[in-house]
Amino acid sequence: MRHNASTFWSWLWLAGLIAVVSLHFWFPRYSQQPLNDTYSTERAGKKAFYLLAQRRFVEARRNDLSPASAVKEMYDDDVFCLLGPSRQPDQREWKVFLDWVEQGGSLIIAPAYGDPSLKIEELGLQVEPLFDFELNLGEMLEQAQEQNQEEESQPVQTTLFGGGEVRWRSTGKITGDGGEVIVEFDDAPQAVLKPYGSGRVLLIASDDIFSNGSLAYKDNGILAQRLVESVASPESHVIFDEYYNSIGAPKVVGLLFDPLLRPLTVQMLALLLLFVWYGSRRFGRQLPALYQPRHNIVDHTDALGNMYYRTGDGRMALRDYYEQLRKDLQFRHMSLSDNQAVETLARRADQDPQQVRELLARANSAINGPKLKRRAAAEIIRDLATLRAGILRKQSAQAKS
Repeated sequence: MRHNASTFWSWLWLAGLIAVVSLHFWFPRYSQQPLNDTYSTERAGKKAFYLLAQRRFVEARRNDLSPASAVKEMYDDDVFCLLGPSRQPDQREWKVFLDWVEQGGSLIIAPAYGDPSLKIEELGLQVEPLFDFELNLGEMLEQAQEQNQEEESQPVQTTLFGGGEVRWRSTGKITGDGGEVIVEFDDAPQAVLKPYGSGRVLLIASDDIFSNGSLAYKDNGILAQRLVESVASPESHVIFDEYYNSIGAPKVVGLLFDPLLRPLTVQMLALLLLFVWYGSRRFGRQLPALYQPRHNIVDHTDALGNMYYRTGDGRMALRDYYEQLRKDLQFRHMSLSDNQAVETLARRADQDPQQVRELLARANSAINGPKLKRRAAAEIIRDLATLRAGILRKQSAQAKS
């Protein structure tokens, strides 16, 4: 039963380790906000358009650097796309981008579908909501379009291609002076192309046309591609910005689960799981204890007896016991010829003096004689122990009385 329980926990730890390692390939969504970056495969994401751009242009890549660092790695004929960033650039960052555009670069700007608010003073253009009163226009438009999915969409006027069926979703419009209106919907400018220095800026009122869900509708993919081609050539390098999505997105769990740091975090979790697994059970054979337990007097007696037994001669054990007995009974210098001392010892033990004299003589003869068998030594030691016990018993009785 115990073996089965151990096997069950081993498989459970292994399953947990496999689950943690699988986070490298699939990571659950922990934010309730819509993910509209080029990594997302949801409806609002732009991964499909990113893959399309990789096939259409010489190079299409993502940018994770700040504006000052990003423009240093871009050429004058590159196209930089800011499509629905979670945080819009500030005044200083806009100046960095526009200085690069002035030297010949191309910039595509499209605020998020649910946040139609953007103003660039240097261009004289801005994106404003279609309605003046404050409501959640995104949710209202979503509900309205879900109810009218079967109805024919309103026509979109564009100079980029003729004919086709396009569904344009936007809650804002472009206002300002200058620029060429290349997309118009419901009598409101939706995409304006304006030269700036040696480069060009394409301002779009909504980023929805580049989303995964939008590309699935008929000719929306053609319009999205033509919007980029209006400022780019097949030889251009198209850069999709992810810097503002990474610093502006809400951090529910923290920076450790950011796409840039996520692989390192998963590795740390895997190492932590292995450490806990290692500490939860024993691997391999059991290690010896660092501190051995204390031995009692019985262990020492057994060890001494084994040592005497291996010698095969009982004289050593008899001699050690006899010397200790003489010391305890205080007759170390007693002679067998001293009858008074022997009688005193016999009286103390309540034994016959002649019997005591014979016992002491037999012990001295065995100690000084040739090799002594263990059995004979054990008999003499037992008789000496009886003598010693009798003396100690009488002394204890006298002390009590």
